[in-house]
Amino acid sequence: MKILIVLASVVLVAWIGWGAYSIFSTERPHYEVVRRLASGVEIRQYDAQTWISTDYDSDNSSFRIRASYVFGGNKENASVAMTAPVITDERMSFILPSGLTRENALTPKGQPIEFTEVPTRKVGVLQFSWTASPQRVEANTD
Repeated sequence: MKILIVLASVVLVAWIGWGAYSIFSTERPHYEVVRRLASGVEIRQYDAQTWISTDYDSDNSSFRIRASYVFGGNKENASVAMTAPVITDERMSFILPSGLTRENALTPKGQPIEFTEVPTRKVGVLQFSWTASPQRVEANTD
């Protein structure tokens, strides 16, 4: 029993450590906070970005298409660093790492990937821990 508790503790610490490493080592889009509202919403100015997108499918095939491109399934057989967040609406999009644009990005190997240049923009942001389900968004917005 004691060994089981020690093993469970080691697994838990490793899991937490990997989560922290992933959070702090994953590139996120650069932004400046323009204003903080009393409701907890931040108005942010984001730098220009390049997104790779496909139509969103609920069966995760759209994720697998972009993941294949990112993990080396491209004409150059090279990987691209993962970034956060993954954007989902009627399409699913990954933000390419800073410095990559449509002109210098790796070439897809037949995947139905669309490159989109997203200009500098201001957005309102309400942060959620874990996941922003439709129910949580509705409960926290007017």
